[in-house]
Amino acid sequence: MQMRKLGQFFEDVICRTSRIVGIIATVFIMAIMVLTVADVILRSVFNRPISGSVELCELFIVVGGFLGVAWCCQKGGHVKVDILVSRWSPRWQAIADSVNNILAIFIIPLISWQLIVHGLELKIEGNVTDTLHIPLYPFYIIAGLGFALLSFEILLQLVKSLYKTIAGGNN
Repeated sequence: MQMRKLGQFFEDVICRTSRIVGIIATVFIMAIMVLTVADVILRSVFNRPISGSVELCELFIVVGGFLGVAWCCQKGGHVKVDILVSRWSPRWQAIADSVNNILAIFIIPLISWQLIVHGLELKIEGNVTDTLHIPLYPFYIIAGLGFALLSFEILLQLVKSLYKTIAGGNN
């Protein structure tokens, strides 16, 4: 019983964190739209584009994209090609999900780790953007943290798919 409560607490924390971080990602995606519209209007009406708008959009895409992956995973929004798998029994679908999640639980944390390591290297090197001179390292670290959160979401998905496999494909 205690293990179930601990598991539920872990799931609640990860889901809530993914949701909050996903909302932050959404704000950055919306900022890209506002910045792009403002840049186009200023460029065409006043012939005065926003300096560095392309750089800001690139950096905002990193924040919006990488912080949003865990929430997307939670919502089941990642692309699936299930032409073959959808025809399988629920148990075999759960087995396929388990195998996929096991592979992902090894790969995604490695990507997260390397993004953070590369971000720390960029900090030491002092790499910045060309126009606005914004340091690049925080965006690599943000990407790494987004993938770390995705790792926890995949771990939750793995536990659920293994449970479903053991239960014979039933919830």
